[in-house]
Amino acid sequence: MDYKLKKYAELLLKYSLKIKSKEKLIIKGELATLHMIRVVYKVALELGAFPEIQIIDTRTEEILFRNGNTDQLKYIPEHLVKSVEDADAMLSLLGDTNTSIFDNIDNNKIDLALQGYYSYSKVFTERIRAKKLRWIQAICPTEANAQELKMSYSDYENLIYAASYINLEHPINKWVEIHREQERLIKVLSAKRKIKLSTNNIDLKMGLEGRKWKHCSGQQQMFPGGELSCAPVETSVDGYIEFNQPAFFNGNRIEGVKLRFENGHITEAKADYGQSYLDEFLSIDKGASFVGGISFGTNTSLKHYSLNQTIDEKIAGNLQIILGRSIDHVGGKNKSAGQLKLLTSFSKNSSVYSDGRLIFSNGRFLI
Repeated sequence: MDYKLKKYAELLLKYSLKIKSKEKLIIKGELATLHMIRVVYKVALELGAFPEIQIIDTRTEEILFRNGNTDQLKYIPEHLVKSVEDADAMLSLLGDTNTSIFDNIDNNKIDLALQGYYSYSKVFTERIRAKKLRWIQAICPTEANAQELKMSYSDYENLIYAASYINLEHPINKWVEIHREQERLIKVLSAKRKIKLSTNNIDLKMGLEGRKWKHCSGQQQMFPGGELSCAPVETSVDGYIEFNQPAFFNGNRIEGVKLRFENGHITEAKADYGQSYLDEFLSIDKGASFVGGISFGTNTSLKHYSLNQTIDEKIAGNLQIILGRSIDHVGGKNKSAGQLKLLTSFSKNSSVYSDGRLIFSNGRFLI
C-alpha cells in the first residue's frame, strides 16, 4: 500500500499539478492526512520543488470556536495569506480525524471565522482565476472517513485508488487519455441547444443555448476526476425528477427527493426523509429553487456508492442536479446563498436527446 500511496502522490504532482523544479508547493491537510503529506513531501523534493506543509488541527479549531472572542475568531495569520500569494501550486488533502467534531458548534461562530478567512480566500481565488496558482483537492483515505461510510480502511483505500486508476501500470497515461476524450465530448456538447432526459423516474428538459460545458479530469480543482458539467438556462427547466441517492444540507441527510419544475422554478418538492431540511434549503432565497448546474459522471473505475458525494458524483452513469448557486465558469447566472447537490443513478433505461438526436443511452455517451 505504501507503493500505491507513492504512485498516488506522483500522479497528483506530475499529472494534476504539473510540478516543476524550484516551484513553491503548499501541501495542506488535517492531522489524519499526515501519512500522505509525508509521501507527497518526499515526491515534491524528488521533483526539485520547494514544498511547504500546512497542518490543520481540528481539535485546536474546536477550542477556538468554543473559547475565542469575535476578534480572535476573525483573525487569520498574515503568513498564511503571504504563503498563498507566493505559491505556484497547492495540494489540499481531504481527510478527517473526526467527521462530527463541529456538529455542536454555534454556526454563528463558524460564520465569524469565515469572515476572517475572506482576505485569504480573496487572494486564493484571484490567483487561481489569473492562472498564477494551480490547485487541486484530493481525497486521502483516513480511518474516520472509512468508518463514516461503514467500510474497512483497506476497502476505502482501495476505492480511492481504483477511482484514481492507481492499479494500472501507468495511471498518468490513463488520465491523459481521459482528459483528451472529455475535451472532445465537451466540444460536441457545447454546440447543443436543448436536452431532454428520460428514465423510469425522470422526464426533464432544459435549454443550454449560450452555456459552456466543463469537464473534470483530475486537473481542475478535484481528484479523482470523471465528470462533465454545465449550467442550464435558468428558466428553461421543465418536468419531473426523482433522486435515489441521499443529499446533505448543513450536515443533515435528505433522502428520496422528488422535484417538479415549471419555467425553471420548483413547483413541488417532496422528500421521503428530511422534508424539513429540504424546505429549509428552498427557503434560503429565490435562487434556491432554480437549477444552478447539471453534471454527468464518467469514471468507469468506480463501481460502488460510498456515500461520499465528491466520489459518487463521478460514477459513470450518475446524474447530478445542483440547486441554487450556479457552478463556476460555465456561464450559469443563478444567484443564491445556498447550493444543494442531488444525485441519482442514470445508467439503466436512460436516454438523453439533444436537438432531436439520441446522444446518451444507458449510462454512456453516443457522440
